[in-house]
Amino acid sequence: MVPRELQRFIQPALDQFKVELAAELGIPDYDIIDKGELTSRQNGRVGGNMTRRMVGFAETVLAFYYRKQLEGNKSN
Repeated sequence: MVPRELQRFIQPALDQFKVELAAELGIPDYDIIDKGELTSRQNGRVGGNMTRRMVGFAETVLAFYYRKQLEGNKSN
């Protein structure tokens, strides 16, 4: 769960991430275009890639904290 004081930053961060990712996928101005004009495949690519990258990020963070925990247990 995200701490309460950070919750107001979540949606703007996700929106910015979506726009940047869409641009990488060749869909410029994703924040101002009518998403209904895009195909399901185009919108799905954006959402799917967002999910893939967020899961990868979460896995990296989990691995980092798990490694730190293991290293902490070795020093005891």
